[in-house]
Amino acid sequence: MKMLDMLASNLAGLDFPMFAYLPRTGKMYRIDGGKTSPMPVPETIRPGLEDESKSVIYFRKGDEIIVFFFFRIIAEGSEIILVIQDTKGGQRPARVLSLFASKALTEKPAPTPEPVFRNYSADESLRRELEKMIGRVTELEIGISEKDAKLLELQRRLFVQNELLDRMESAESKDEGRLEEIMELKEQIVAKNEEISSLETEIQSLQIEAESLSGKLGSYDDVLSDNDVKIHELETELENQSEELVQAEDLIGVLKTSRNKIRKLMDGLPMPLFSVDKHYIVKNVNRAAGAFAGNGPLNEIVGQECYKVFYGFDKPCSWCHLPDALEGKETTEHIDVYKGDKLLKIEQQMYPVPNNEGEVDEAGEHLFDMTEQYELINSLETYKGQIKKYKMSKLNDINEIEELKKEYTTLNESYEDLQVKFQKIRVTLERLLSEDKMNELLRTRNENAELRNKLTRAASALRNYQVNLDESKTRYTELNKKTVYQLERLINVLNNKATLKQPDMEQSFAFINSEIARLKRDYDKLCGGKTAKTSVNVSDAGERAQEAD
Repeated sequence: MKMLDMLASNLAGLDFPMFAYLPRTGKMYRIDGGKTSPMPVPETIRPGLEDESKSVIYFRKGDEIIVFFFFRIIAEGSEIILVIQDTKGGQRPARVLSLFASKALTEKPAPTPEPVFRNYSADESLRRELEKMIGRVTELEIGISEKDAKLLELQRRLFVQNELLDRMESAESKDEGRLEEIMELKEQIVAKNEEISSLETEIQSLQIEAESLSGKLGSYDDVLSDNDVKIHELETELENQSEELVQAEDLIGVLKTSRNKIRKLMDGLPMPLFSVDKHYIVKNVNRAAGAFAGNGPLNEIVGQECYKVFYGFDKPCSWCHLPDALEGKETTEHIDVYKGDKLLKIEQQMYPVPNNEGEVDEAGEHLFDMTEQYELINSLETYKGQIKKYKMSKLNDINEIEELKKEYTTLNESYEDLQVKFQKIRVTLERLLSEDKMNELLRTRNENAELRNKLTRAASALRNYQVNLDESKTRYTELNKKTVYQLERLINVLNNKATLKQPDMEQSFAFINSEIARLKRDYDKLCGGKTAKTSVNVSDAGERAQEAD
């Protein structure tokens, strides 16, 4: 907690909140205005807290991209992860690093206190006696204050126990256990009263001793009447110098601790951080910058041109904004850098670094590796293209269903024509019966029965086809909706995933391919052979009906 409080005090000058995570305890704190307050750990940024290889995480919120930067700080065996929330292209990390760099480069020596007794020339033994007496009086005052505090605490506890005892005595139920409790409380109250009396006695003895010493000091005024003025000056000067000495010692300790931790903090940052002067000469670097330059000794990097040692160029980089930084501006640039055969996508930020007089004579620069995020975005674009193609293929399947609807309409019209012909045959049969032609009647009756059976089979086949077609439409529509929903869900998962690794990509492609294969199988099963078979049966029935007519 001491390191956390020191970090919060160093960040007190910033006008935006930050967050600190303690891996050892798993607790997270909000840092705002130099104060810390506990808070729960958000699950959305937990991967960045637990994976040491992550220093940046992106989230899309509408049209805006939210960025979380993770600074891992290790000092004196403790680790703190400083989390900075910003938008894409924001300047908050640059301001934090600028503040740290400014404090690290503007260390001022603490004032040296002057001798306490520089104007006092009294007898040495008298001076030592006065020092002892003043020290003893101070110790007595401190002891009295401590005893008073302890006495107040005992009185408070006694008051609470008395209240509890009164409530217990006034309670209706007074069983044996309650009586024993009351007796124990009374014994505790008696013990506390004895302790209070003892403390009061000690306080009285201390007060007597303090009064005795005060009287003895007063007697020295009579004995040392010639030195009254000097003693008064000595006491005043002693008080002032003591305060200055304490303040100077505190300032030296805080300043040394702060400077050491800031240096360790900058070396613990995972991204390259360095500063250059107006001639592009490297002045300060951290360990990550040394690794970015090629793992050479840091003292060999300092004093060289930044564009040579970090980027391998013979002249200043085309994207460099050093003049703007020296004028007090903060800049952000996305650049492409080749390290060996690998292309790195880097976010470069530059900011001014003032000296002790407040003049900007150096510029700070830090680099964030964005290669993984760019590759993830490209993979998502590829997924979107493949899903778009799959949607187009589903639209073609829907068009085929529309064609099946048209065929069904045609079959329905054929069925209605058969019904009309059947009515005509019925009229003919009635006419034959009226003419009492038995042979013709029997032949016609047999043909009518046969035709009726064929019409019944055709109607049954048509109804079965209609039922199968409706079921096929319903199942295919549900299947299509389910598939589109699963694909959209897959897209959302991919968009929200912080890191998309190769196993995730292979699993996603396998899922898409299995969905396409399943759709093809179900479509063939639902609409493959049944439609053709039904169409042939209905056509045969229509032709035979025409022959009978």
